[in-house]
Amino acid sequence: MPMPIRAALAVLTAALLLPGTAFAGVTVGQPFPSNLFTTPDASQATGLRVDLPKPNCAERPSDCADVDVLDTLDGFNIQPRVSVPFSAPIDLSTATSQNIFLVGPGGHVVGINQRVWEPLTNTLHFETDEQLAQDTTYLLVVTRGVHDANGDELAGNALGSADGNNAAQKAYRKALHDALPMAMVSGVDPGEIAGASLFTTQSIDAISRKIRLQLAATPVTFNLGPGGTRTVFPAASPTVWNRQIATSTLETVGVPWQALFVYPGSVAQVAYGSFASPDYETPDEVIPAVGTKTGVPAVQSWNQPQFTLFVPGGVRPEGGWPVAIFGHGFTDSKNGAPWAVASSLGHMGIASIAINVVGHGFGAAGTYTVTTPSGPVTFPAGGRGFDQDGNGTIDSTEGVSAVGSRSLISNRDGLRQTTIDLMQLVKEIEGGSTSTATAPRTCRRRGSITPASPSAASTACSCSVSSPTSGRGCRTCPAGRSRRSRGCRRASGRSSESR
Repeated sequence: MPMPIRAALAVLTAALLLPGTAFAGVTVGQPFPSNLFTTPDASQATGLRVDLPKPNCAERPSDCADVDVLDTLDGFNIQPRVSVPFSAPIDLSTATSQNIFLVGPGGHVVGINQRVWEPLTNTLHFETDEQLAQDTTYLLVVTRGVHDANGDELAGNALGSADGNNAAQKAYRKALHDALPMAMVSGVDPGEIAGASLFTTQSIDAISRKIRLQLAATPVTFNLGPGGTRTVFPAASPTVWNRQIATSTLETVGVPWQALFVYPGSVAQVAYGSFASPDYETPDEVIPAVGTKTGVPAVQSWNQPQFTLFVPGGVRPEGGWPVAIFGHGFTDSKNGAPWAVASSLGHMGIASIAINVVGHGFGAAGTYTVTTPSGPVTFPAGGRGFDQDGNGTIDSTEGVSAVGSRSLISNRDGLRQTTIDLMQLVKEIEGGSTSTATAPRTCRRRGSITPASPSAASTACSCSVSSPTSGRGCRTCPAGRSRRSRGCRRASGRSSESR
């Protein structure tokens, strides 16, 4: 063992075993998150699973239901809200990233932000200053640079809160002890550590990657009209949306078809179609949890999502038009933002396509009415919302979130299912299935399609590679915003929709 490391471990051991009377004073309690609140699980990619204590379930049944949801995770949040309890008030001006920080693989140091002090429990809450890596163990360090309210250094030592005599607690204490030298990358001597925690982040894309491997191209149709007639129209066809806002009520609103002419001639056709996509959600809008390492996600049923395809004007390239999938964003639908950007994309020679997010586009009974020279044509609009709460109305996002005992999941699985539908759409585009009956199937695998995942205001608009052939993708967008207008997008694939 190199002499510097050996010396550091000797100092660490002395600091932990012989803290001395100089350390009397305010101490650090058990921080959260911590792998103390996990249990080994070989079926998970992280090798563990969250295992939180439960309250009295007879008195607090909803809290127990929430714990049941959390206990399916294979680790903690990748941008966690960290909580550090103290035995008495502290000087908040000393609670900085210099004195409280995380250390990850390779000695990568992560600071803190958004500090909140809870005086009733003497607890400091904060978030990590950046998103953490998935399936990764981090060391949280609280140094003696944090002072109590009198300006004195904190007491205690790094292992002071990691007590307990059962096998799991002893294993955690050893793992924490072995990880403490990681703090040296910030110049912190082991004796300067007043509190610490070791925790593992959850895997984020393990299940999505499993599902992607299960997907294959499915039949696509552009014949949504009465009697199976074709639903491909010139861009200049006036169009209205009869959206279903209640169980028996349609409201007629316009779609911004005039926006297709921001650049005259940039969009030649609007094609409406649908494809078969596997649905991994139960009727409760939940994707059943399986082990992220050994589990196999199961298809619960099949959806028939509808899409709107905007075909550029001009001469079609030999290999077909490059295609961008546009994510309309939370509360919107494929009848909003996708129409607003289609002309700009078409002007660059890029076809664009959009589907409704799960629970968006109002009810399934909604229709389009397109005015044609031979008369109006009415056909389904592909709404994916439903009256989930039974009050007779259908809101703009109703049906995307889990309810009941799994309500803590919120819109997570609805957005995951939307991503699955988009990955399935990639299969259709890559396989040439977005060609119409009058056009040759000249789509080919080319580049990448990286849809912008719709996002609630509290979550990041993450852009994830959806195809094994993808080479590039757009970057993560701040909540409520996106790179390049309202959706992250990357041109890819080819569409041979005829003019």
